[in-house]
Amino acid sequence: MPPLVVFAILLLLVGAAGHTVLTILTSPTIEERAHEEAVRRAALIGHALVHGNAVDAAALGQDAARNDRVDVVRVDGTDRRRSPGVRLLLRVHVEMSQPGMAGLTRTKLSVCFRQTIDEERGDFSRLEVPCPPPADPTPTPTPVPR
Repeated sequence: MPPLVVFAILLLLVGAAGHTVLTILTSPTIEERAHEEAVRRAALIGHALVHGNAVDAAALGQDAARNDRVDVVRVDGTDRRRSPGVRLLLRVHVEMSQPGMAGLTRTKLSVCFRQTIDEERGDFSRLEVPCPPPADPTPTPTPVPR
């Protein structure tokens, strides 16, 4: 085989390997993809709440709670039509898995968002906020005084 052909084949192999390595290194991690999915879900929920028919805080909270993998942590305010409007704290849960070099990679992620719905001021903002610690599902018994 002529040396030029061997050099061309070697160059092609190195280029293909380099392309594969660069693709792996520049692709988003599973955690980044899960966070993007949480942001996307929060945007869909916020859009549905803003353009929905619910007016009072309880109805808005119920509408948000109907979504799969979303917890309504807190609802503040009374009516979306008057300031300060209704503020909802939503916890969005995302579970993802993807095949990796060492098997299946899985991640679970919870991201919290504060959604404001105030028609009087035209405030329909959504902001990512730190999640409060989850409530303890098993309350500690209180000793009975004697």
